[in-house]
Formats: sequence, structure tokens, C-alpha cells
Amino acid sequence: MNKLTLENADISEHAKQSIASVGLSYDEPLSSAALQDLVDTFKRIESGETTYDQEDDRLLSEWREAKAREG
Repeated sequence: MNKLTLENADISEHAKQSIASVGLSYDEPLSSAALQDLVDTFKRIESGETTYDQEDDRLLSEWREAKAREG
């Protein structure tokens, strides 16, 4: 199995550009897991499985849960 990269990700060019923009926000390159999560998110949106708002709500919920665990 080939390593996932933006170049071989099965998502639109707009999604790839969005992920690349996110990557510019960090000093280190996106981890493989983070890249996979972002690609999966865009695949769900592009396929109509979810909407941007649903994915936004999911990510905010995950963030809130992580912050709550921090105490």
C-alpha cells in the first residue's frame, strides 16, 4: 500500500489546497494520521455523507472532550 500524500489522495484539488493551507499553520509537517483524518473528512463532505457544518460540529465536540479530559 502506498503512503498517503496530498498528491495521491482521492479528493478534489480544492480540498488538497485547503489541507495544504492547514499544514502551513504548523512548524512541522502534518503527521500521517492528521493527513488521513483531513482527507477522510473531505471525502465525507465531497460524497455528501456529511456537510461542512456537521464536520465542524464533530471537530468542535472532539476538541471540547479533549479539553475536558485535561481538567
